Amino acid sequence: MTSSGQIYFTEQQLADLRERAYAMLDERRIAHVQGCEQTALALSERWGGNPSAAAAAAVLHDITKKLSTNEQLQLLKKYDIVPDNDLLSAPKLLHAVTGALLAKELFGMPEEITEAIRWHTSGKPAMTLLEKIIYMADYIEPTRSFAGVEKLREEAFRDLDCALAVGLKMSLEEVRRNGSEPHHDTVDAFHYYMHYMREENNMLSPAEIAGIAAKALDDKKAMNIKVLKTEEQTVLADYFVICNGTSSAHIKALVGEVDKQLSEAGEPPVRREGLRSDIWVLMDFGSVIVHIFTEEARRFYNLERLWSDSEEVDPSALPRP
Repeated sequence: MTSSGQIYFTEQQLADLRERAYAMLDERRIAHVQGCEQTALALSERWGGNPSAAAAAAVLHDITKKLSTNEQLQLLKKYDIVPDNDLLSAPKLLHAVTGALLAKELFGMPEEITEAIRWHTSGKPAMTLLEKIIYMADYIEPTRSFAGVEKLREEAFRDLDCALAVGLKMSLEEVRRNGSEPHHDTVDAFHYYMHYMREENNMLSPAEIAGIAAKALDDKKAMNIKVLKTEEQTVLADYFVICNGTSSAHIKALVGEVDKQLSEAGEPPVRREGLRSDIWVLMDFGSVIVHIFTEEARRFYNLERLWSDSEEVDPSALPRP
């Protein structure tokens, strides 16, 4: 398994590992695990990782996925592990913990691999290269299909840490949409990698991004522009910029101007949603989310009321680079 301190598996050893691991999976999950291994190997090659370790961690990362919540908890009890409240409230994370335990006990995996399995769902700050590769491979492997996945796949091969920041943000948003609270490890990881992304790419501050967005909207005569400082209320964004347009054409013009001015400032949107709906377009700039509504949709969704405990900021008081 090791060669001069380096984790190494022969092709036959990996084949045997797959056979044993696949027997522990729901049949429908095998394609996902195969895709995860394929992606982990590609990321390992791109970023100079250990392909043997990447393959083994990918093959084993979901070995307890099909267990029920009660079975997962029984496994934790067997190993004298008491899950915290965050973990208990997010049972989908349990298989990462129990999977790491069984990878060590049943397959004799070293800590480098078991830790990659342990953190492949929640993430954490300052992950090792293998941990980052397995987290991202699990998220973007070929059977995954969700809005933004193609762009995220490209980013993972351009800048792995920036891709982690984007992927963690998307994960947090999904948890919120499902009406749950995110695990603190995921929140901490998101802030860690967002800080990296800003520093590494010499990015604007959230306040500067919000200021440019508000100016761009004002330049195109957006109606009733409001800026909410949301950093104390949610991990998803430091600021919301909200406005409405007077028509579908006006909304498209507002979207185009915000995109243009922030892209010119080196801050293109991470993602955009609702361009075809003509009633609500969301532009996500990582730390700032711009919401552009029709007047009727704005009254209906009433984000200002939903986020009424956040601080309203005068757009003219925001810094500009």
